[in-house]
Amino acid sequence: MSVVTNGAVNNVIVILTLARTAEPVHWKETPIAVAVPLATMVETARQNGGTCSLHYDTYSCACPAGFNGTNCTIDPCYNTNPCENDGQCFVDDNHQFFCVCPIPKAYEGRNCSKPVDCFWNKMYPFGKEQNDTEMDVRLIRDELCTEIVYDYGIWFFDDKHYVLYICANGMIRFDVGYARHFPVPTFDTEEFPFRVPMLFPFWSKIDLFDSFCSSEQDCLSGNIDYENRSAVFYKVYMEDKGVMNASHILYKASKDVRENSDDPKFDSFTASWVLVVTWLRLRPEEELEGDAEEGVVVNANAFRSSASPGITSLTLGKENADKDGEYFFRLERRTGEDPETKCRKWSDWQETNLKPEISIVDNFIPGCPCTFDQALLTTSYFLTNFTAPFSTCFKSISDLPFNKVVDSSSANGFIFRKCCYSTFLEDSGALLTDSNDAGGLEVLYRNKPEDLMDDAEAKQACCVDSFSCQLYDDLRPTDNCGGFFILPRRWFWGDPHFKTLDDKNYTFNGVGEYTMVDGKDGKFKLQARTVLAPGNLSIATVFSAGAAQETGSSKVEVRIKSGGGVQMYINGALYSGLDSLTSVSKDIGGNLRAAKKNPGCVEVTFKSGSGVEFCEAKGMMSFVVTLGNEFLNNTKGLLGTYNNNPDDDFTLPNGNVLDPNSNSSTIHYDFGLNWQITANESLFTYGPNESVHTFANANFKPMFVEEIKWADNATEQAAKKACGDDAVCLFDAASTNDVSIGTNSKDVNVKLVKENEKL
Repeated sequence: MSVVTNGAVNNVIVILTLARTAEPVHWKETPIAVAVPLATMVETARQNGGTCSLHYDTYSCACPAGFNGTNCTIDPCYNTNPCENDGQCFVDDNHQFFCVCPIPKAYEGRNCSKPVDCFWNKMYPFGKEQNDTEMDVRLIRDELCTEIVYDYGIWFFDDKHYVLYICANGMIRFDVGYARHFPVPTFDTEEFPFRVPMLFPFWSKIDLFDSFCSSEQDCLSGNIDYENRSAVFYKVYMEDKGVMNASHILYKASKDVRENSDDPKFDSFTASWVLVVTWLRLRPEEELEGDAEEGVVVNANAFRSSASPGITSLTLGKENADKDGEYFFRLERRTGEDPETKCRKWSDWQETNLKPEISIVDNFIPGCPCTFDQALLTTSYFLTNFTAPFSTCFKSISDLPFNKVVDSSSANGFIFRKCCYSTFLEDSGALLTDSNDAGGLEVLYRNKPEDLMDDAEAKQACCVDSFSCQLYDDLRPTDNCGGFFILPRRWFWGDPHFKTLDDKNYTFNGVGEYTMVDGKDGKFKLQARTVLAPGNLSIATVFSAGAAQETGSSKVEVRIKSGGGVQMYINGALYSGLDSLTSVSKDIGGNLRAAKKNPGCVEVTFKSGSGVEFCEAKGMMSFVVTLGNEFLNNTKGLLGTYNNNPDDDFTLPNGNVLDPNSNSSTIHYDFGLNWQITANESLFTYGPNESVHTFANANFKPMFVEEIKWADNATEQAAKKACGDDAVCLFDAASTNDVSIGTNSKDVNVKLVKENEKL
């Protein structure tokens, strides 16, 4: 027996060479068929309790317990077990019992009663009882070899091979699948000029035609008893593949390697892949002189052809291993795992433990925006601090948590999507889909098995250090933006103007705190506060604060602060980190993220992908709202009913709908004021002696769009020059008597319209 180890990838090839014939080759007498009348066979079955149906030229019988077969023959295994030592009883086609002895095989014989000889005790179990595959006789007779594919690959000195070929004449090749019939006497360059990667524990000229047979009938031509035929058995054992006795074989191989290696790196060796090959009862092409029963079939030439100087003769004494009749070889001198093996081990773990979650996330998380500009504007993704030479990346706001218990250890974390965009000017910020800089699904582990690579290490091993990127891509698929859904991005600003979720424009100048959006009956809520505009005129209002919350998140409130700028409160407490925010989104707790993408603004995003950007300029606030797709057909408030139908945007809390062509006065009194919040509904934080009523004034009468009045001619002329025909600019300049407020409202609207065009 030879044990060949490949330490770089924890592979073991076990080679069992059983060269002795079990008995001499005999001529086998051909049995003479004797006709038995059909009725006689049926009667026999009936006598044993069978219920038979007789047909024209055949019959069938249903047998009682304890009988089986066509003629209801006595079942030798029924209510008794002729097998000893925990052997299992089975019935063959001739209604005779046979026993399968347990593994590890300590007993053998027809009824598992014979203790295994010490020589056999060394052997790895093999044969039909082990569910081994027997090499196809047709291949053997054609002098071809059977193929074994191993995705991890096997190192043979300096080369890695993914296919090996088992040949009937006692050799394993790593190059081609046909047997080299004649053994090579020596390995000098004249007689063996080629480098052939091969193992040959038993390379000899053997009988390939008569000794190998596939059935009793096939054996007749070679005068060989089927039970005494030549055969080659093989089987692959792997971890977690449900193969019979795999754990025992892997343990035995691991133990053999540890015991036979003087390299301390193998002290903790654990085999993950074992191939057991057994050549059984091989016979020479021509009989040798002497007694074939006692003789050894291997001839001297086979051993002189060995490339291993230690193999010079066949003995059952100690060879280079610690047990009689064993050889132990290492095929390479590599240290550690190569990148491809690391990649495949990572891939196998992911396939077994995270593949279902990966599939769910791929369908659950919105697709990547198609361009950098889209990614920058959507609230479903946020800019990360990930840097690469030629890309900029965004991460999905949504993720999927997982918690796995694997081999008594836990693995938990989140799965999210990363989208990366080219920074080359000529690419115009295009989404990267087929380069090493591309994004894809990623896993962030909070806890992971010690020997499991994280995603960055796996991508390096699979895509940079080896040619196994397809393994990584299959488990971390990139997105081509085909599933990107452009979310509605709307705003309200200035001397309050509104662009509804269905893109309808109107103006409402109430004083107080109002519901802007109520999504899915409170799952997402956005409220805003208006106050009288600065100046001497009391006919205009502006936004001064806003508050939002989503189910499962903290409340966030943003206010104008004295002297300009904004301040932010989380659950009523002042957030001190506002000045440190950048364009890279930051987790601020409470299922909220925040970033500063524009001067004077802070953007807050929620787990649903919804978000609000709060901005301040000229002492008044503006708001940009993006809603997740789940809120389609599920909103109410001053931003309307989000259903792609602007005609029902003036829907009241009681469900009544105002005429979409109503004038500003009707909108003010019959629609806008109805969305003023109550104390129970408010998300705002109040100071001492303040409440929702402190900011409300239902009696305030504003200037309406249809009734613009100018304080003086100079202001009117200056406004018309600065605003042109922009109605929002003209109205805000007139209502506040401040042209700069009008132009600011115009600039905000123009900027947001241009940004939306990028979507």
